[in-house]
Order: sequence, then C-alpha cells, then structure tokens
Amino acid sequence: QGLHKLLPTSLRGLKEPGFVLENGRLDFAKPAYAQKNPLLFFKLFKIAGARNLDIHPNAFQTIMNAVDTIDDKFRTNAEARDIFLQIMLDSRAPASILRTMNEAGLLGAYIPEFGNIVGRTQFNMHHAFTVDEHTIKLIEYMHDLEQGNLQREHPLSTSIVRDWNRRTRIMVYLACLLHDVGKAFADQCEDGARLAIIACQRMGLEDADTETISWLVKNHLLLSETAQRRDISDPDTIEIFVGKIGSLRRLQMLCALTVVDIRAVGPGIWNDWKGELIRQLYYSARGALLGLSNEATKAMPDISNSKDKHSVTVRLDRPNDITKITVHTIDRLNLFADLTAAITMCGANIIGAKIHTTNDGKVINHFFIQNVQSLAYGRDNKARLKAIKEKTLQAAQGVKTNYQPAQPMISKRALAIPVQNRVLVKSHKADSFIAEIEARDRPGLLYDLANVFAKNNVSVNSAHIEVLGPKAIDVFYITPIKGIDLEETRPLDETRFNQEKLKQDLLAVLDTS
Repeated sequence: QGLHKLLPTSLRGLKEPGFVLENGRLDFAKPAYAQKNPLLFFKLFKIAGARNLDIHPNAFQTIMNAVDTIDDKFRTNAEARDIFLQIMLDSRAPASILRTMNEAGLLGAYIPEFGNIVGRTQFNMHHAFTVDEHTIKLIEYMHDLEQGNLQREHPLSTSIVRDWNRRTRIMVYLACLLHDVGKAFADQCEDGARLAIIACQRMGLEDADTETISWLVKNHLLLSETAQRRDISDPDTIEIFVGKIGSLRRLQMLCALTVVDIRAVGPGIWNDWKGELIRQLYYSARGALLGLSNEATKAMPDISNSKDKHSVTVRLDRPNDITKITVHTIDRLNLFADLTAAITMCGANIIGAKIHTTNDGKVINHFFIQNVQSLAYGRDNKARLKAIKEKTLQAAQGVKTNYQPAQPMISKRALAIPVQNRVLVKSHKADSFIAEIEARDRPGLLYDLANVFAKNNVSVNSAHIEVLGPKAIDVFYITPIKGIDLEETRPLDETRFNQEKLKQDLLAVLDTS
C-alpha cells in the first residue's frame, strides 16, 4: 500500500477510464463526473468484482450521494443491464459485490422490487437474516455450487450446475435475486412471480426467459414442500409434481434454487435428511419426465431386505450432525406411537420421519434425530446410541413403556412468535387420507399425535416432519384399519373412523400444549 502513495494518480489507474487505485482500493478518478454518469457506478463494481478489489470509502460515498440519479431511463438501459449481469455472473465473489451495492443503496435503486425487501425482518425464529441478506446468500451459495465448493454436501446440484450455459445461469441467478420480493406484499409466491415479470421486462429480457424466471419465483417452495411434506414414494405425488414442473430443464433449475434457498435460511437449517428427500424426489421426477420407470424408484430404499422380523440400525452422520435410526418390523396399531415414545424418552429430538409399508405388512421406519443442541444425537456418547437402539428395538417388538412427555420450556423469544394451530384432514385415495398439522413444536408432540391416530383406529403409512423455528409442520398419510366403516355421515362412535372427529381430537391435543 505504501508504494501507491509514491505513484502519481494517473499511474495508479487500471487502464480503465474513469477509475484509479487509492491505497489498493478502487475509486472514481473524477467523483463529480461519476455522480452525473451512474453507469460508472456499475462499471466500478464490475471492475472490483472481476479483480477482487475493495471499494474505496470515497467511491462508496459518491454513490450514496447520487443514488437518486438511478431513474426509470437508467433501469431500462441495455448496457447497464449487461454490466449488472456480468457483476452477478462473472465476479470472483458476487455475493460480496452485491452486498456492497446493497449497502450503498444501488441494488435497491436499480431493482425497486428488491429495494422493497431491503432491511425487511422475518418474524420467525428459523430465518437468521433479513430478507435482503438471505437473498444475497442465495447468490453466494449458487456461486459456491458452480465452483464445486459444495460437492460433498450437494453432489447432485453440483453436477446439475456444471453444464449450464450463460443463458440458464442468468435465469437462475435472477430467480435467486427475485425469489423473495413477494414478501413485501400479501402472497410471497404469487406476488413474487408478478413482480419478477415487471423487473425482467424492465431489464429487456426475452419473454421466454422472463416467463421461466417468474415460474421459478412462483414455485421456489414447490420442491422443498413436496419433498418434506408429501409421500414421495407415492406415484400420485410424483405425477402431480411432474405435472407442475413440465420439463427436465425446469426441474434442474428448481433443484439448485431449492438447495441454496434452504442453506441460506440460517445455520443448521440444512441437514442430510432434507438432502436425501430432495434427491429422491428429483430422481423420481426425472424418471417420470424421461419415461424411465426404473429411474423413478432407484432412490427408494429396499424395505424387505432385513433377515430379522424386528431389527434396528443406528448410524451417526457426524459431518451433517444428524443420526439416522432405521427400523425393520411388522405393521401393527400403535407402532408409530410406540417408536416415537422410545426415541423421545431417550432425549432425542425427531426432526424427520418416513415410513414405508408393503402390502404384506412389512414396515421400514426412518427417523432422523438430533440432540437438544441441534447436533447429531450421541455424537459424543456411544452409550447413548446403544441405549436408543435397544429401546427402539423393544418398542418394535411391542414392549410397552411408561413414557410421559416432559413439560415444554418455551423461551420468551419463541413465545413472541405467534403459532396458530391448524389441522386439515382430507381424502387422498379411496381408502386413505392426509392429515396436515401445524402447531408449536414441543417435546412429545409427535408422540401425542401418534396416540391420537391410534385411538381413532388409524394406521400411519407415512409421516413427514418439518420444524421451522418454533413451528412444527407435520403431514401424515393415514389409513383406517380394516373393518372400520368409512361412512362419515353416520353417528360418531369409537368403532368408526370420522374425519371431523379425528380433526377435533388432534386440535384438542394441540390446545393442551
């Protein structure tokens, strides 16, 4: 840096007209001129991004003083658009550059839809960042995917982005930047899609690309919600999902967008369980789109390969800080409740559960568990792993426990976040139903819900557990046990399954928490 002080200003330049280096930091050669020519603002960040240079505080102040010169005419300038896209796609550290542009007020001025979410807080406990910072982190992780920095955690998404051409990259990066602009309005996805069209048309993008970006914004939650809240081993689920996707190209773009969106929520939000579900759904949808029936099932686990009538395996995944319990057993009433009781009474927090049941009554249950610190259960105590394996095996064999859920200790911060209890029970197929439940998360919640199903003579075929801060979103695929009358119009009694009775019983157990 001392050498720069000895050089004349003209020699401190970068062979880029209008710019100089001051003590190694990029500045405008003529600040007064730059204030009247905002295109130089973008060129400053383009140079900084390409050469990995810091912005001089004087340049930063120059932009802040003249940010109101960014008007509608500038926003429709084709050269400004091209430079902006180069900043996003070609910078060595695009997130850092965009973050600095945001701090100067330039990013929100150029894209007013993004400006509406700058500094906007998210009133929940699972989002660790404001909406604008969360958005910029999507750009950061997308760049990391392209650089191969997330190969171990995300081999599928890394392989997907590797062969993208520039046009596809532009669409995905803009979808990242615009995916949450709808949060400034009533409907995050619908309003976001509408605003994305306005932003892209103003930039002068082709109609086909604008439509794709808008579709990605509108459906940016589709893959994650389907993977985590629906039975992706059900062909009907895949058929409905594929009908909304339409093409392999969109599936690939949505997959990468979904991964970076989940990662950008905050520390500890991503885990191997979510990755496994996303990969399973991706391969199933890919197979359906390509007409490859074997592709649609290759990611599904083998549910009949256990030699024992009842067996339990426990696997500690230290890199992803999660522990997986796999239970092979025979289906019966109360099975799900007994297993959740055994696992919970050992001090484990169930953050994911999936059940597969064959026509001959064989069951494989996957439970993904962590400790109270949101780390892999038993990571520092192998005795805990041995104990939970034994307890779970006993539960599979039908050994009863005297489990009593602990009284929840809810922090003041969590209580400040309102959580509305919601239960929806709807028909799925001729002989099965889906129960969707939203409630405040607490110890023993899953166990209490499982008991309600058992008391209503309902078998749980598939359970999908998602925890977002203080809120639990649980979806169950259920079937009344054989011999139970499905007629809902008859008087209620304990021998008949009734949707409304089940709903009220579920709400009752939620209201007591």
